[in-house]
Amino acid sequence: MVDEHGSVGLDANARQQRAAAGWLLLACVFWGTSFTWAKTAGETINATTSAGAGSSLGPLWVLGLRFGIAAIIWLIVSRTARMGWTRAGLVRSGVLGLFLTTAMIVQHLALDRASAAVTAFLTSLVVVFVPLLAWTMTRRAPNPIIWVGVLFATLGVWLMTGGAVGHFGWGEALGLACSIAWAVYVIAIDRLAAHEHPARLVAGQFVVSAVVTLAWAGIVSFGEWRSLIVATTEPAVWTNVLQLATLATVAAYSILTYQQPRIDPTRASIIYLAEPICAAIFAWAWAGHAMTGTQILGAAIILAVNVFVEVRASRMRVVAGD
Repeated sequence: MVDEHGSVGLDANARQQRAAAGWLLLACVFWGTSFTWAKTAGETINATTSAGAGSSLGPLWVLGLRFGIAAIIWLIVSRTARMGWTRAGLVRSGVLGLFLTTAMIVQHLALDRASAAVTAFLTSLVVVFVPLLAWTMTRRAPNPIIWVGVLFATLGVWLMTGGAVGHFGWGEALGLACSIAWAVYVIAIDRLAAHEHPARLVAGQFVVSAVVTLAWAGIVSFGEWRSLIVATTEPAVWTNVLQLATLATVAAYSILTYQQPRIDPTRASIIYLAEPICAAIFAWAWAGHAMTGTQILGAAIILAVNVFVEVRASRMRVVAGD
């Protein structure tokens, strides 16, 4: 029975949103664990080849394997991803794939130089950078609330890097650059994804990311494929790569593609803030990389800033009638 106010329909919608929220939280767990898996695999490859610590070879090879495996799985399980391609769709997925590849490369390079937890929290600043980048494109100044968010986010970053002058290194710089790269990717999705099926866009992005990173890894390795293949057989590499491909890529992106449209965007954005928390917990539980009290305070400020900016932005959209 449905009463005159349609309460049954509302209850069904509420259950659907709760289920979607649960699935998105699971995706955040997968993404959070991916920071430690990627860091471990990349460092192992660099340590067992002649590349040496800090080389881009490890991160690039891990990314190539991750997205290559993910692309194969995605194309097998998704019939839609294999059909209905157009020239415009290829261009859209190719452009998004390049933006995704850039963001992932910068993120993995940051992981090779900073802790998984710090990189994850710095990446979460994408919520602040999206409106700032949109300002450069539309020439419409963001609400003053955004500048308050930037101020407190800067404080959070300073605390995350130790709360002292001179502690902001290449890893932290790349972590910030990663959040900017992800902001560009978010804006690109908003502009390009409206006229294409998500399954095809995901497949195209996976393929582009795999091709670019594997080709780049081949250049960086200078043809030393034998040592690279031997390094890949290390358990710390292939087990982490498989987890990255299946859980943090195929499963997480499947959840994102099919569950996010069922939930309010603001609620989804706040749920995504669980990712850096999961990353910090997993880095401590799995690899013993605990955060200091100062870093925890900085992380809390960054999370608070992200929630504040997203909620205020949502309220302003409602007032404006968007």
